[in-house]
Amino acid sequence: MSSWFRKQNSPTVNQKQRLLSSLENGPHISLKALSIAIGHLQRRHPVLRSRLQINREKTNSYFLEEDDTLQLRIREIPRKRADHMILWRQEWREREKETTVIGQGLAEFWLLQDPDDDNDDNSPREIVVICEHSVCDACSLSTVLDELLIALSDDNNNMFTSSLNWSETMEAAIQRSLSIFGKVTTLTRFILGAIYLRATNRRAIARIPVANVDFPLTDMPDHCHTETCYAVLNKEETQKLVEKCRQEGVTVTSAISTAILCSASMLVNCNEGQSTALHFYNVADTRRRYVPPIPNHDLSFHVSGMMPFIIPTEDISMSSEGMWQLAKAYGHHMKRCIDGGQILALGIIIGKIFKKLFGPPSFDELPTVSISSWGVLPFHEQYGRWKLIGMTPFLNMVRGLNPYITIQTVNGILTIMCVGNDPIIPLRVNIRLDKIASDPIFTDHLALLKRSLNDIIKLLDDPIFDRLYSEILPTIHHKIKWLDLEPLSMERVLLAVDYPNLHELSLFNIERELAVRLFGESHLNRIFKNQITTLNITLAGNNIIVSTSDIMNIVCTHILTMFNNLICLKFHPYADIYVVREERLSFSLSEPPTFFSSSLMELHINVEDFTDCLYLLDGRFKQLHTFYVDVHWFPPPSPVIINK
Repeated sequence: MSSWFRKQNSPTVNQKQRLLSSLENGPHISLKALSIAIGHLQRRHPVLRSRLQINREKTNSYFLEEDDTLQLRIREIPRKRADHMILWRQEWREREKETTVIGQGLAEFWLLQDPDDDNDDNSPREIVVICEHSVCDACSLSTVLDELLIALSDDNNNMFTSSLNWSETMEAAIQRSLSIFGKVTTLTRFILGAIYLRATNRRAIARIPVANVDFPLTDMPDHCHTETCYAVLNKEETQKLVEKCRQEGVTVTSAISTAILCSASMLVNCNEGQSTALHFYNVADTRRRYVPPIPNHDLSFHVSGMMPFIIPTEDISMSSEGMWQLAKAYGHHMKRCIDGGQILALGIIIGKIFKKLFGPPSFDELPTVSISSWGVLPFHEQYGRWKLIGMTPFLNMVRGLNPYITIQTVNGILTIMCVGNDPIIPLRVNIRLDKIASDPIFTDHLALLKRSLNDIIKLLDDPIFDRLYSEILPTIHHKIKWLDLEPLSMERVLLAVDYPNLHELSLFNIERELAVRLFGESHLNRIFKNQITTLNITLAGNNIIVSTSDIMNIVCTHILTMFNNLICLKFHPYADIYVVREERLSFSLSEPPTFFSSSLMELHINVEDFTDCLYLLDGRFKQLHTFYVDVHWFPPPSPVIINK
């Protein structure tokens, strides 16, 4: 291995790391219990009980040495319940440039939970697993993480009674699976294919613009950090996508890759007089290509690739039919590459190719975008008394010069991650690639905002928003069913085009004056009165002043007066946050609320005390059948409560 961050005379190693965070709900996890579970993993996997050592006989060479006394590092990080899915990313930002220490192990574990929730079985618990990318890939690390959860829940301790053998390296497995004739044939076909590809594609590689920085690219590790954005499809949305792909005769990977490809085509630099082509590089798992298959039961690196999919920039179609045709062409390209043995050929020589990456960074041969489909990862929904509710991938990309996309499915939930190094690849590029809705996949739900690590909602950067407003919305407006909007742009977006199929709105940071203007007698009456059936509202934090203490009364009254067909109304639905008193509904005001609705069936709301619950259930919502309420306090029984 060689280091991506190694300074002169510094004995550090490959810093390219992969981090996977699994988020669970369940009982408190003690440090002792996690330590015992990790011990089970070390007993099973040789690489987890091995120390990294320098090979003194060969420059830039290292080896792993088994040591049964090795104790992997475990960090217990207290965090508030409201900071789940946030704090671990902040911690990683602070530590992503730490290098592996010679003589230590190649894995580290973090445990994050709220100390105040030790007795709360519904509190989120987080386990973060960090491992050197040089000895693992997404699938093998996910397998080990699954086994960690099994060990933690005591579901199958027989799994850990004996050790596995060391994994066979990818190169060795491929070499062993092919005859001499097969090796020669496979490598020859690959070399000839590469020569033909270069000879027939003279166009310049289309580049997503990078930021102008005041430091040389060789100093990226000192100035850059990794940024990620995620697009998540719930089980229902994922199943719809799978069914649509089956109808069109394409794979999910081809469909999503095409979506990213079309999105990237709108970001690349287009110089007049220069013809460019998009180069899309697909990473591939070699385990599915061995003949015969070589099992992978331990941490090991089994990632290869295939020749890039190349298409002239001007040939990208944004129509529904054109995009599905492109998805079929992309799928045909992947099949041809697999049948031609490209994954096996690259797997044999990929070690030599990687050595070139450790030199000075260069854009010359890099593709426009790289994508890796991790497939269906081996997790269960239940581990003993814990319920797995999410698995978040993360990559260290501080030396990455192009966006990197990953696709994974865990328990029926599909996640797309776009990762890049900031400021070389600004965060807005990742957001644009990950959130722009391509026709059959993402147009149902469009989020025209950006969310920071600490959940602050902001307007999209001007270039992205302007292009969305002028080019994207007029193309896909009739397909949008759900919009996420923030206050600075929501009126402009809602008035930009007609949304005949829009039925759900999520509005963030709503202030009193904006609520009165939006939900009063306004130019948005037609949309609000007849179309919207689900409304999600998050109030702005700066409403906490005396003059707006009745904001909940005002907002509820205006909404329930305006929205004639509203079925579901949710306040603060997206974050497990503490809602201040001024943002809770109260019937103890001098002018108590008098609103009602004959259509509302589901209500999520925050109230001041238990009496307010009774007022809400006094018959004013005749169709209400689902009621989620957060009560600030329970006063002693009063005549009002007794009479109710």
